[in-house]
Amino acid sequence: QGPNPHGMSEKRKKALALSALGIIILLGATLRFYALGAASIGNTYYAATVKSMLTSWDNFFFAAFEPGGSVSVDKPPVGFWVQAASAYFLGVNGFALALPQALAGVLAIPLMYHLVRKYFGVGAGLVSALVLALMPITIATERNNTIDGQLVFVLLLSTWMFLKAVETGKLGHLLAGAALVG
Repeated sequence: QGPNPHGMSEKRKKALALSALGIIILLGATLRFYALGAASIGNTYYAATVKSMLTSWDNFFFAAFEPGGSVSVDKPPVGFWVQAASAYFLGVNGFALALPQALAGVLAIPLMYHLVRKYFGVGAGLVSALVLALMPITIATERNNTIDGQLVFVLLLSTWMFLKAVETGKLGHLLAGAALVG
């Protein structure tokens, strides 16, 4: 494709947008992963829950706060299942407990770009990705063991599925979106 009236080919515009998105993702990853877990284990209540979950399958399934399994944590268990898997392989420490949130936060950035770009254009997609990458509250929650980073990522995935259901009329996308919200 040749140059357009503004002097830049579509191929060059796409490469520029992808480069900008790459820089935004790298910036977001740096802010989330720099010295991740070095300060502490995060919320001690949630750390104790993950440690308890590693003691038995019942505690794992029900996200039991204490090893006796009589008290469950006050959040849905899936986010803690992911943390427990991380802690199983890396040990119960600040890095292992925060890793799933940091990964989810970084993965949410290109997903946000994709969702916004499709309906509002490349510029809006890049701005939304940059805001998500730099927003202090997202960085703070994705650097500790609260499950908010995973929640944001899963809700963005469900939004993508719901939009695909509307576009294609396929029930499978609708059910996938509902499962992700659930």
